[in-house]
Amino acid sequence: MDGTDALRLLAEHVYAAIVSDLAMPKLDGRGLYEEVERRWPSAHGRLVFVTGYAEAEEYDAFLRQSGVPVLAKPFTIADLIGAVQRAFLARPSGGPPVTRLAESSEQRYRALVESSRGLICTHDMAGVLLSVNRAAADRLGYAVDELVGRSLGDFLAPSVRAQFPQYLERLAHASGDEGLMLVATRDGEERIWSYSNVRCQEPGGSPYVLGHAHDITDIKRSDARARARRRRSARSPSSRSPPRTRSTTR
Repeated sequence: MDGTDALRLLAEHVYAAIVSDLAMPKLDGRGLYEEVERRWPSAHGRLVFVTGYAEAEEYDAFLRQSGVPVLAKPFTIADLIGAVQRAFLARPSGGPPVTRLAESSEQRYRALVESSRGLICTHDMAGVLLSVNRAAADRLGYAVDELVGRSLGDFLAPSVRAQFPQYLERLAHASGDEGLMLVATRDGEERIWSYSNVRCQEPGGSPYVLGHAHDITDIKRSDARARARRRRSARSPSSRSPPRTRSTTR
C-alpha cells in the first residue's frame, strides 16, 4: 500500500486523521500531501507522517515547510496519540495564524475524542483532571463535570492510591508512562485499565499529560477463570489415568 491507495480510500471515505509513511514506492508522503492539499484542502491538516531517521533527513526541507507532525519509528500508542493531537491543533507554518482553521481543527479533534470508545483524559502535572471524554466518565459512573477539576488519584482503588505520586514523578522526568491502573467506580467496583500516557506541551503553555486507556477487566477475569478451570481439571480424579492393577490369575 502506498500514497495512491491512500488517495483511493480518501475519495471513498472521510477520515478523522490520516497517518502515513513518508517513504513509499509509487507516491510518497510529499506527493500524498500535495494531492490531498489539491483535492481536499481542509484535510491536509489531519496528516501525520511516520518515518525512519534517514528518511526524515531526506525530506527535511519539505517537513519544515509543510509543518506536518512527524513520528519516528519505532513508536508507542502514546506517541501516536500525541502526534495526532498536534496535527489537529497545528497552524500552517510560514504564515500568520489562521484562527478559523485552528478552531475547526480543535473542534474536529474534540469530536474525535468524544466519539472514541477509548478512555481519554488530560491532566496537569499535579494530576488534576483538565478534560475527560464521555467514555471514561461513563465507565467510572460519573458525569464529565464531576471529574474535571479533581485529582486522577481520587479515582484509583484505595489499595494503590499511595502509588499515584510515583506515577507523577515518572512523568516529570520522562516523555510518557504506561502500565496498568486499578480504578474504582462510583459504586466501588474495581476495574483494571491498561494506559499509555504522554506528556505534552503547547508553545508558550504549561506541560500537561494526555492519557489514553482501555478497560481490560473482563479480559483479565476471563483469563483468571480459564486458569482456575485448568487447575480444577488437573486436580480432578476423573482427569487422571486409573491405577494399574496386577493380575492374580495364574
